[in-house]
Amino acid sequence: MVMHIINYAVRVFIFLLGILFLLRIPPFDQSDKIWTIGLGVIFILFGTLRIITYYQATQRYKTMEIALDDEDDKNNYSED
Repeated sequence: MVMHIINYAVRVFIFLLGILFLLRIPPFDQSDKIWTIGLGVIFILFGTLRIITYYQATQRYKTMEIALDDEDDKNNYSED
């Protein structure tokens, strides 16, 4: 459970970092405006992609784990 929280926190941090770049909040207002906005958009898209892929991977793992448990239960009952 702690690993899930850490994983989501890192991914949300990347997303929020993109918002800071996009809004040009100090210290992110030092460089060229177009460069900063572009970097912000890239960070937001990358953070969103990482959140979505991690969520899908955890759901896939859960369904696979449930399927394996069901298969083990069927095998245990058939041996009796």
